[in-house]
Amino acid sequence: MSEHEDDRHHDGDNVLFFGTHKLHAPRKRMRVTELKDFIASQVPDFKRDHTLVMEECGDRPDKPLNDQDEVHIHDFSHFYDQPAANFG
Repeated sequence: MSEHEDDRHHDGDNVLFFGTHKLHAPRKRMRVTELKDFIASQVPDFKRDHTLVMEECGDRPDKPLNDQDEVHIHDFSHFYDQPAANFG
């Protein structure tokens, strides 16, 4: 298998969904701040000050992400955002 065929085989590894937007991430591993920058460049109404949340499979709870976390984009990762919690 050539190097280019191998690249095509793994193209889906960098695919992610933000809401209904299908995006192709520039890298498989990104800090959340980088991922937010990327999403903002692709999705006009994205709010960078919101918390980015990674959807988990099955019964596992979704995972809110901190800006300095590193995420691994794989298997068509799904994300959404939510306003920062304001407990008073």
